[in-house]
Amino acid sequence: MTEAVQEHRYDTWRFLFVLACVIVGATASIRMTTRLVAPPPKVATLSLNFQVRVCDNAWQNEIHHEDDDTDHVPVTLHEGCFSGYVNLPKTWKAWWVQPSGDQTGDWIAYWMPGNNPIGPYLPNQAYQIPGIPLQLRVQGHGKYVFYSNVKVSHPANSEPKEKSIQPRPASGLHSAISPTSGASAHYSLLLQECRRDGEKILCSLKATNNTDARTQLWLHPGESKAVDDEGNQASMTITVSGNDNHLLPGVPLNYELQIADNHQNAKVLTILIKASFYIGPEETEEIIYKDVPIQ
Repeated sequence: MTEAVQEHRYDTWRFLFVLACVIVGATASIRMTTRLVAPPPKVATLSLNFQVRVCDNAWQNEIHHEDDDTDHVPVTLHEGCFSGYVNLPKTWKAWWVQPSGDQTGDWIAYWMPGNNPIGPYLPNQAYQIPGIPLQLRVQGHGKYVFYSNVKVSHPANSEPKEKSIQPRPASGLHSAISPTSGASAHYSLLLQECRRDGEKILCSLKATNNTDARTQLWLHPGESKAVDDEGNQASMTITVSGNDNHLLPGVPLNYELQIADNHQNAKVLTILIKASFYIGPEETEEIIYKDVPIQ
């Protein structure tokens, strides 16, 4: 065997030995790195009993702080349906919300008048409330605190104005108002009364299915409006008792119209309601009530 051949074999074995060392070293490094890097934590799943409906007893459990001089409002949340209205102080120009106490399993969802529900959100989730509503419904689990550090300041020498309470007529002393135009033979939609409540007007509406089949009635707040006797136009929100638009034959269902009232001198309203009644093909009407007195 020549010296050149021996040297070639030596170089080959030396290359293979170095390659093997590199492979062993890299394998050991990978194993050590794997041991040092902790596996990603498992994301906890939370079972939420969230439902897009208003609680049957919501009207009995409203929270009223609109006239209070406070910088925080605590609220205990319940699952399965949205609460009665939470009315925050009128002096608040902005507000925030945070969980209180043990946050295990806590979550919250919001439903502002005239909008779709938003949420649910966990305590550590960032989100933004559209606008600055001072009246809203909530649903969730746990205790939350609404708070504000931006309030309207009142002059030191100003005296609080005495509240003017509008007398509400006793039940049965007012007559229902039938539509002036747009009435349907399939259902009746009667206005019971319209009364002032602070800076809004509340109107009660009673719908009755005149057919012999279970049907649905949808009132469209985005396409409905009210005009007062001074020519001021206002939008409205519409809520239905129990948040269920199904009508049983001959069984009345109550709706509530909430109309912004920025003109306290108005005495009479004209109200237009866009309604869709489902019996076979969809039947859509624009129902108009004229000369509706404001109590």
